[in-house]
Amino acid sequence: MKIISRFFSIFLVYFLFYPFLSFAAPQKVTKILIVGNERVPKKAILKVIKTKVGEPFSDEKIREDVKRIYKIGSFKDVMVDLLSTKEGKEVTFVVIEKPIVKGIKIRGNKKIETKKIKSALSIPISNFVDEKILTRNVDIIKKLYADEGYYFAEINYNFIPLPENQVEVEFVIDEKKKSKIKKVEFVGNKRVKSKELRRVMKTRKWIFGLSWFTGSGYLNDEDLKDDLNRIKAYYLTKGFLRVKVGSPIIKFSSNKKKIFIKIPIEEGDRYKVGNVKLTGDVLTTRKDLYKKVKIKKGKIFNNSVLQADIARLTDLFADQGYAYADVVPDIKIDDKRKIVDITIDIKKGRKVYYERITITGNKTTRDKVIRRELDIAEGDLYNATAMKRSRRDLINTKYFSKVEFSTPRGSSSDLIDLNVNVEEAKTGQFAFGAGYSQLEGGAALVSLSKANLFGLGYFASASVKIGGKTKQYGVTFIDPWFLGYELSSGISLYRKQYEYTRYDLERKGGEIFFTKRIWRDFRVHLRYRYRRNTVNNVSENASIYIKDQEGTRDTSSIYTELIWDTRDNYLKPTRGMRFLLSGEYAGGFLAGDNYFYRIVGEGGVYIPMPKRTVFFVHGSAGIVDSFGGKSLPIYERFFLGGIKSLRGFEWGEAGPEDERGNVIGGLKELLLNLEYQFPLSRAIELYGVVFFDIGKAFDDFSYIGDPRYSSGFGLRWYSPLGPMRIDMGFNLDPWDDESRYTIDFTLGTFF
Repeated sequence: MKIISRFFSIFLVYFLFYPFLSFAAPQKVTKILIVGNERVPKKAILKVIKTKVGEPFSDEKIREDVKRIYKIGSFKDVMVDLLSTKEGKEVTFVVIEKPIVKGIKIRGNKKIETKKIKSALSIPISNFVDEKILTRNVDIIKKLYADEGYYFAEINYNFIPLPENQVEVEFVIDEKKKSKIKKVEFVGNKRVKSKELRRVMKTRKWIFGLSWFTGSGYLNDEDLKDDLNRIKAYYLTKGFLRVKVGSPIIKFSSNKKKIFIKIPIEEGDRYKVGNVKLTGDVLTTRKDLYKKVKIKKGKIFNNSVLQADIARLTDLFADQGYAYADVVPDIKIDDKRKIVDITIDIKKGRKVYYERITITGNKTTRDKVIRRELDIAEGDLYNATAMKRSRRDLINTKYFSKVEFSTPRGSSSDLIDLNVNVEEAKTGQFAFGAGYSQLEGGAALVSLSKANLFGLGYFASASVKIGGKTKQYGVTFIDPWFLGYELSSGISLYRKQYEYTRYDLERKGGEIFFTKRIWRDFRVHLRYRYRRNTVNNVSENASIYIKDQEGTRDTSSIYTELIWDTRDNYLKPTRGMRFLLSGEYAGGFLAGDNYFYRIVGEGGVYIPMPKRTVFFVHGSAGIVDSFGGKSLPIYERFFLGGIKSLRGFEWGEAGPEDERGNVIGGLKELLLNLEYQFPLSRAIELYGVVFFDIGKAFDDFSYIGDPRYSSGFGLRWYSPLGPMRIDMGFNLDPWDDESRYTIDFTLGTFF
């Protein structure tokens, strides 16, 4: 009876609580629906969620799935709708997609162009809006403004709604005022003056007028970081091996307009050079190698001298074919004696030959135009100097804005490839300019030129120059490799008109010329000239000599030049030299009305100086005279004075005059120019110069005494239109009828 009673009790409890036990049991997921997605595929969402049909339903899984869907990055809201059925749970994920970026708009910018801002942004168009990406791009714009000195510019963004859930992202910019560097000072420098350190820095104090022109005086974070390295490198040239250059302390004025920069320095002790040893391989004798080393025992240690020695020794071995020569300095510092012992170990390796030479980057220029400028060929022994010369020659063609050489290993250890990568420059140019000079007065220039025509290296130009006292018209065509030979050939036609004080001169004619390179830096130039010269409008007050010039005379001449040119860059030379010896013979068997000869020697040397400055020495001497019983025309004489000869003097002023004070030029000339060039703004290629000139034009060597002197200063700007130059020269010993100074401006090549 008791057993029956217990069984009945258990059955009753089970029957009463069965519905609750059934409800508490885990339900299965019977269906999963995705609602609201338009661009994101349903499969992409189902792939990331862990809730699966047929598996037990879990609130925890649902919460995690919502997070996973958010991580896709395409939705601004995710919701879940649950429906209980007899079979189990139906789960519906309701998503709201973020809008699509259709475009970008910039508003409020005045100091930085919209194009520049947009090119710096990294916002994918036709992608979903991503707040993190937008925040990063706000920082990018702030950095652009900080680099320009606008440290407190405010940048915000908003969305402009468009149809079909699209938006235009609009960045709103409040530029604020530009912060200027008021002071740059150093703390802790005792043995090196602050003005020396400031010279090596790109970060400069703002100076009224000059900063507007050069762009200096504003803080740029990258430039300041580089400046710290420049300061340390400068100390290493002075023997301070333990120098420490701390992080700069930057403070702003209360109105945020001024910046004060303080750079802490711990100089440490100064070290001298101890023993200098050369170990390892030698090419000739160890004694010869020591002659190449400029760092000497007992001198103040200079790291730049040591690095130059390493480069010199490396090139010495590389020029003999040892492309992988390893020249490694071992520096041992003795802190007690304050000396540095230097051991330079040399491992020459094996000789290497060029296997393949590959040209890349040339879209218009033919391969042969590039290869013909190379001083090396496939199969040649490796030569570092020849590669440097080849790169220099390619740059000097002016066809390319960038020339890069790389030398990966070839198919074996004794072979090397040469990859020449170029970036083509814009060789077509339409220029319009204006200027002033003593000879021409005000002048306007219009020219159309094309270098590297058809990608074959041809040059063609046409120009018109009209000034208050001159008119010039000309066309030129040059083939630098005539008929496939290393022979430059060209033709030029021109007409020139000059208005002088007592007469006018018109010269029209043409030239055919050839230039042949004989050796690496030595060329011979030959040209035939034919000119018709007309002197007219002679003043009644002119001297008898000038009146005798009136009329038309033809000149038929042969002109030749011997040119030795080692400049590193024809347009902006910083080292090297150019010497020229020219001769011209007119008349005689060449016929024509004018019989004369002319010999001129000219030379210029560019000497690199510290702080990227350049010292330039230029000189010329010439003689001209007639023969065959003919008189020498006035327009073939030497006229000294002006921007391209003796600055501070007007054209022809530093030479003979007739009895009425009119310049008539000399039969001989001597000229010396000394010039020191220094950078004002490397960003815009602006340089300043100071100069001293001495020279004279004369008829007889007995008058060589009493030369004329001048000095002054000027600017050199390598502008997009070509080199621009302005000089203010002071006549150091002016005669009664002479100006004390002249100001000249020109557009075109320098000396």
